[in-house]
Amino acid sequence: VFTGVETNLLSAHPELMRAYASLVEDASIRDTFLDRILGEYELARARLAELFPRPNAERRPRYARTLELRERPLERLHLQQVELLREWRRSGGELPQELVFSISAIASGLRTTG
Repeated sequence: VFTGVETNLLSAHPELMRAYASLVEDASIRDTFLDRILGEYELARARLAELFPRPNAERRPRYARTLELRERPLERLHLQQVELLREWRRSGGELPQELVFSISAIASGLRTTG
């Protein structure tokens, strides 16, 4: 169970959280939720470090390598998706196909359902 939690936390990145949060125009709402999310993220990481004293790369070297290989491409996809979401919100039109593709691409890269 905790390995699954760790896996999800290893795929989360505060800088990407901030990028998605930038889509929220109301700074008060954005900062309230982002601060809470980042606080919980750090708390979960601290608790997992207590459960797993050895770093993930030592315990799960193959998974650590997988994360390393996919990190930069996924980061680019996330940042593109933030911009696609921003454009879509401005236009108010139908969901663009590029946005749907970005959701699928990120889900595939993360090996989740999206």
